Amino acid sequence: MPVTEIPILQSTRVKYKGNHRYSFRGGEEAEVIGVRMVHTRYGSRPCFMLLYWDGMIDYSPIEDTKNYTLIGDQDALTRQPPIE
Repeated sequence: MPVTEIPILQSTRVKYKGNHRYSFRGGEEAEVIGVRMVHTRYGSRPCFMLLYWDGMIDYSPIEDTKNYTLIGDQDALTRQPPIE
């Protein structure tokens, strides 16, 4: 039986916009360039690694979902592999 390669995950650029009044650079978009575990004296938690237009890098906790909006290519995020 021949094997057909089906792309399971396709790369897409995702933007992050902080919407809380105390967000770092609130309302300004940054590109999500990774996910890192950030360790502080209060504990550890996974965070988005963000890159701003001027090269500034910041980290934002993933669990704080009410404090940000993710903006991406909706076609790429919802695309289904072809059925053959």
